[in-house]
Amino acid sequence: MKTQIGSKMKYTVSAIVLILACFFIFFLIKLNNQELKVINFPASYISYDSESDLSKSADIIVLGTPAEEFQSRKHQEVRHEDGSLADFYTLTDFKIEKFLKKPEIVHPNTINDETITFTEPISIIDNNGERAIISLDGYQELEYGENYIVFLKDNGMGNYSVINMNEGKFNLQKDEISQLSSHEDKEASDRHSQIRREVLKRYINN
Repeated sequence: MKTQIGSKMKYTVSAIVLILACFFIFFLIKLNNQELKVINFPASYISYDSESDLSKSADIIVLGTPAEEFQSRKHQEVRHEDGSLADFYTLTDFKIEKFLKKPEIVHPNTINDETITFTEPISIIDNNGERAIISLDGYQELEYGENYIVFLKDNGMGNYSVINMNEGKFNLQKDEISQLSSHEDKEASDRHSQIRREVLKRYINN
């Protein structure tokens, strides 16, 4: 009898643990997929209006796809002593399909046989106790599951960064610049589309 009671208790405890684990996993998935507030910061940067100028300026041009969903990447934020935001970026691991341009000497620990790690001017930060996406000049992150040509430059900090904001990465399947920040306009969207056509013509459809 005691053995039967003990077995029932073990099954009951196991069932409770399993249920709690399922709830916990569901909570994490919901938390990870929740829609976050987006904060856009204006930025000053060197811009390029043609594929030719962009290609000349880039240290690395790479074809591939992000290795992880955006919310699973390494989001960085740097704060001043008073708690105000000093800098932010995301470290993105990018699966390499092909290098279209690559220097002979690259920064160590940024490139291996399968991936290259670089920074995007966007991150997820703590905004007064709530998670929020913060972006420079309306930059949109590289989407998981999509293929891109990305233009990178040495940022002087031992890593590489996307240059030219949204005009420094181009989705091969679609022209994804659909949500422009308030200080951008149709001219900026048209410029992105034009450079994208030039990039695809040179590197994909040649």
